[in-house]
Amino acid sequence: MFITEYTKNPIINFFAIPFSILIILLIFSCNIQKPEKEATKTAQQYFELVKSGKLENAYKLYSDFMFLKTPKDAWLKTLENTRKDLGELKSYNLETSKIIEIKNNQHSGTYIYLVYRVEYANKEAKELITVGNSNIVGHYINLENTDAAKFLEHVLDRQTISSR
Repeated sequence: MFITEYTKNPIINFFAIPFSILIILLIFSCNIQKPEKEATKTAQQYFELVKSGKLENAYKLYSDFMFLKTPKDAWLKTLENTRKDLGELKSYNLETSKIIEIKNNQHSGTYIYLVYRVEYANKEAKELITVGNSNIVGHYINLENTDAAKFLEHVLDRQTISSR
């Protein structure tokens, strides 16, 4: 009885459809941003652990997937040497990001590419951290003062070429 009375009201009918569409769009937009928020949380956790000198804990955020092409020991040694040259991590800011959905291959999934401007005691760098399944699956460090979007596209182009 209440529903039939409610739908007879022209004002309610006028607002019901736009309101319903707005609710659906809000729910949909929240779901789109969720993977990026989770990835950003992983990257921030990594940077905070590095900043506080807890490198062993920071390294635990890397997925085994990261080390399919680069052996883990070699990467960690390179990372430690780079950190020594750069000095202490002072700050980091997300400059750009991109979500890529990969389907129909052995590494299918959602990957979030995050480019940070990272200030160290001795130099500034751009760092691209790729997150998949809440783990770091890729990490690039660029010591040149490059535009974040160009750096991201350069890395994505290299990955496309190397996966052919």
